[in-house]
Amino acid sequence: MAKFEEDDDKPKGGGRKIAVPKIKIPSVAEIRSLVTGIRIPSVDLGIIAGGLAIATISAGAAVFGVRMYLPERKIQIVNNPKDVENAKTYNPQGMPTFTIGPNVNTTFVTHISHPRVHESAYVHPQATVLGAVEVVAKALVAPQASIRGDEGQGIRIGEASGVMDGAVIHGPPTEQGGIYLERNQVRMDGQSYSVFLGDRVTLAQQSQVYGPSSIGDDTYIGHQALVVRAEVGKRCVLEPRAAVFGVRIPDGHFVPAGVIVRNQTQADILPLITGDYPLRDINSQTVEVNVALAEGYNALYPRRSGEAGHDGHGGAAAGGAAEGHH
Repeated sequence: MAKFEEDDDKPKGGGRKIAVPKIKIPSVAEIRSLVTGIRIPSVDLGIIAGGLAIATISAGAAVFGVRMYLPERKIQIVNNPKDVENAKTYNPQGMPTFTIGPNVNTTFVTHISHPRVHESAYVHPQATVLGAVEVVAKALVAPQASIRGDEGQGIRIGEASGVMDGAVIHGPPTEQGGIYLERNQVRMDGQSYSVFLGDRVTLAQQSQVYGPSSIGDDTYIGHQALVVRAEVGKRCVLEPRAAVFGVRIPDGHFVPAGVIVRNQTQADILPLITGDYPLRDINSQTVEVNVALAEGYNALYPRRSGEAGHDGHGGAAAGGAAEGHH
């Protein structure tokens, strides 16, 4: 306890001085010793933890209660007057039935093309299909896929082929001021394309094909695989994250995961798909699933002949044609 001591000296006014306390300030060592000596019983720790848990639960319940009693915010759907002209319609819930439409007139594309989607094919409402694109019978275009025939014109998605979630098909301009650029096109079946997908081809999630390129029948392009200005043969497999640039992959070969093929010598020595190859059946299994999905979604969301990019014969939507291949 601090002690008060009186000063015997008298002030000149005849009174006494006020006693001033003298306080002893503890040293750093004494403070450290005091702090480290504190011990909190385990019971008290349990009480503290339980209190924190109760407080957290109470806060969450309060937030949930507020959200329950707030008025529901409705989403406003704004329909563009040109949506019908551009082959986009809306269902009663306000969701677009198709996000497909023509390309725009630019310095490198001088004519307007509309996608052609066969009535037995299915394009998910969250996919994008623009310009000179042909989607053949029983094909499936999954959510977030992007097929852009607005620059590299003439893109074909073959019968029973699947373009999976996040996959991208695009190409450089195939025309400049009305003059077709052969260097940016591939020739298939007597016609020119920016990108040509054969029948029963699978582009797995997030894969990309950049023209001029062609993919042969029954070929599987794996997750995040990349094809740039290349020809991939029939019955091939590109494993995940494989990449091929400016080469031709022979029929029946595979590119191992992560391998980058940059010259034809590398392409010619790629391993052959044999009976013991683990992924030899991956494409046939995927095609079976995709065709079933296309049939199922078309049955769930039936469309009339000629509606939103569809007709009974794979014809043009909204009065146009999938031009660009000549």
